[in-house]
Amino acid sequence: MYPEMYDVLVLAVASAFGLCVGSFLNVCIYRLPREGLSVGKPRRSFCPSCKEKISWSDNLPVLSWLLLRGRCRNCRSAISIRYPLVELLTGALCVLVTWKFHLQLGGELTSCIFLLVLFCSLLVAAFIDAELRILPDEITIGGMHLIPVAMLIFQDLRFSPRDGLSERLLAGISKWLPTWAPSTVSVVAILSLVGLFFFAAGCWVYRGYRRWRLPEESDGFFSISLAGLLCGLSAALVAGACILPGFAESKAAYNLTSSLLGMLVGSGVVFIVGVVGTLVFRKPAMGFGDVKLMGLLGALAGCWGVITGFFLACMLGSLVGIPRRLLYGNRHLAFGPFLIVAGVFVYLWPDAVDSALKWYMGLFAG
Repeated sequence: MYPEMYDVLVLAVASAFGLCVGSFLNVCIYRLPREGLSVGKPRRSFCPSCKEKISWSDNLPVLSWLLLRGRCRNCRSAISIRYPLVELLTGALCVLVTWKFHLQLGGELTSCIFLLVLFCSLLVAAFIDAELRILPDEITIGGMHLIPVAMLIFQDLRFSPRDGLSERLLAGISKWLPTWAPSTVSVVAILSLVGLFFFAAGCWVYRGYRRWRLPEESDGFFSISLAGLLCGLSAALVAGACILPGFAESKAAYNLTSSLLGMLVGSGVVFIVGVVGTLVFRKPAMGFGDVKLMGLLGALAGCWGVITGFFLACMLGSLVGIPRRLLYGNRHLAFGPFLIVAGVFVYLWPDAVDSALKWYMGLFAG
C-alpha cells in the first residue's frame, strides 16, 4: 500500500472512531458528576428531560441531532448543541493525535491509542468543569496513576526535548550511588520488594495525614493509592539506579523521572498560586481539582511543559475572561478547560511553543 493511501485510510478510521467515541463521551459528561448514575447504568441512553430511552437510530453521531433538529423525538425538548460539538471535537482530536503522533512522529500504534484514551478523558473533564466546575477524581487522579507507568511501558510517549532538571537529577543519583551487576531474578525481586514496601509506607503515611487533616471525610482510595504509587515508583527508580549499570542514562529512567518531577512541579505551582490568591483576595482562588489536573498534565508534559502550559492557560483564560467580565459582569470562569487545551498543545508541539516563547522574550530583549 502506498504511504499516502495508508495515511488517508488511518485518518479516515480515526475520524469515524472519534465520532463514535464522542457519543460515549457525552454519556460520561452527563453521568459522571451526577449522583445515582454511572457510565454503565442504565445501559441505554435516555433523554435528560423525559427519561425516555433513545433508540440506536436516534443516537447516530451528529447526524441524528441534525435530523431531529436538536429536539427529543418523544418530548420535543431541546437537545443541547454540546452533544454534536463533543462528537465533532472527538473526531477532530483523534485525527489530530493520530496524524501528529503516529504518522508524523512515527509513534507506535499502542502508544497512540493510550494518548487517544487519555485525551478523550481530558475532553470529558473539560466539559464537566465548564458546566459544573467539577474535575472528576476518576480522571485526574486516575490519570496520575496511569501516566508514570505508561511512560515506562510506552517509551516513545516522551518525545519532547529533554529537560535539564531530570537529567541532572539522574546524573547525581548515578554519581553518588554504588552500582552492582546482580542476576535478572535478583533485580526483579529487589525492585518489587522496594516498590511494594514504599507503596505500603506511602499509603499508610498519607492515610494518617488525611485522618488528621480531614477527619470528617472518608479515607479516599484513589488519593491514598496515588500517594503509595508515587512513593513506590520513586523508590524503585532510585533502587534501579543503584543495582542496574547504565540505568540512570536509559530512556526508561528519564521518562519516569521527568514524569514524577512534572507531577510534583505542576501540582505545586497551582497549589502555591491558590494559597497566595486565597490570602490576597480572602476567598478560594483555585480549586483543588486544578491542583490534581496540573499533576496529571505535569506527568504527561514534564517540568518544562507543565510550567509553560500553565502560563499559556493563563493567557487563554485572560483572553476569554476579561471580555466576559466586561460584557456580562461574570467573574467566575472554570480554569480546567484552559489548562487542558494548553497542556495538550504544549505536549504535541513543544518545539513550536519553545520557538514562540523565544520570539516573545526577544521582543523585550531589545
